[in-house]
Amino acid sequence: MLEISYQVKNLKVSECFDYLSGNTGLTVRTIHNSRSEEFDCVVLSSSLVDDTSLGYIDSKTILPNGKELKLFKGKEGIVISRNGYAGTMSYLEPSIYTLTDHAYILFKKDRCKYDIDLHWFIFSFQKHIREKYLTTKSGNQTFVITKFMKEFVFDVPEINFQKDIAEKYKKINKQKEILVAQKKKINDFNLERITGYKIKEEKLFDIFEPHQGNAVFTKKTLIVKAGKVLYQ
Repeated sequence: MLEISYQVKNLKVSECFDYLSGNTGLTVRTIHNSRSEEFDCVVLSSSLVDDTSLGYIDSKTILPNGKELKLFKGKEGIVISRNGYAGTMSYLEPSIYTLTDHAYILFKKDRCKYDIDLHWFIFSFQKHIREKYLTTKSGNQTFVITKFMKEFVFDVPEINFQKDIAEKYKKINKQKEILVAQKKKINDFNLERITGYKIKEEKLFDIFEPHQGNAVFTKKTLIVKAGKVLYQ
């Protein structure tokens, strides 16, 4: 049996993590109306299946309410959907990000004294977090980050163990992505794309000739003898 060494057990998430909430008023219209040659900032929102990005915007954009964009830059983080696929987590590489009020960014505090791999954190706890910190099990779900930050505790293994688990999950996810892509190709398959084929609509009875059975054949009118079906 594998023996796991831990840096710490029952660590409160608020001891090592903080979060950034979204920008009120940052909408698709605001993004489209942004006039600049420097679209240097990724806009994050709630998850729509596998994508949380709404595109890019100038990091110096002023919102309709007169406020500057909240920015997250220069460090790795985790984007968490507030609604939509609520509680869904995705890893963020160091870059420049901002976000709508449909998402949060969870990040490690500079003073955190424990080594925590963010990929490992997502793979290990996303399912549990989604089960426990959503407002409802179905329908219009919302991720309650204040409750999560107040209540969630977790054990932190040694960093090498975390990285090993994270790498295994990455390989599994890579294979999953390949399968999803193959499934999409099958669903999108169209014979018209193959030279020599043309799909057209035909009436069913122009292709097949129906044959009506005999109403006389019922359970009561048939008997089976020596493998032959006979009239009574």
